[in-house]
Amino acid sequence: MHADHRTRALKIDALEALDGRIVPSIAVPMPPMAIRPVAFPHVAVASPMPPAPIRPAALAIAPVAGGASLVNVDQSLAMIYQDYLNYQKAGGHGPFVSSQAIFVPISGTTVGVTVSVRGDFNSTLAKLPGLGLQVGGVSAANRLVSGSLDLSNLARLADDPDVLSVSANTRPILRGAVPIPGPARGFR
Repeated sequence: MHADHRTRALKIDALEALDGRIVPSIAVPMPPMAIRPVAFPHVAVASPMPPAPIRPAALAIAPVAGGASLVNVDQSLAMIYQDYLNYQKAGGHGPFVSSQAIFVPISGTTVGVTVSVRGDFNSTLAKLPGLGLQVGGVSAANRLVSGSLDLSNLARLADDPDVLSVSANTRPILRGAVPIPGPARGFR
């Protein structure tokens, strides 16, 4: 500090001195508050409305268009499948393009997936090609099968009782790399 700049202490009143200045507000009767569920079941908002009953259907994962309920499919693969269904609904003309192509390699309508298996691993591994999976790699210790899957077979694969989950194989993203959208699909 410079010698010509002096500091001064501010006088702060003790809390007891403020008691005489605090005036209680007039009590206004409030309507009874109820907690009602909103879009996410784990978030609740206080409102003066009566509580709405929680329906189990509201908590379940909604099926994608086409009626398939892909509860064991990861979000990016479900989005790709929704894009595929929209592509088929539009007639399936031209190249298939998905909003997730930046993150997930897609070749035509074929996607790289990893399947987590429950039950007998060897018997499930033997039936996966019949469900449309072209097996590329296997980890029996981790109960994982990796391979290529045409999107037309995704609902059938996901509905199998021995399939625990199906997830898309994503592109590696290096720190600092920026994905390039479009047909060139790569990184700068």
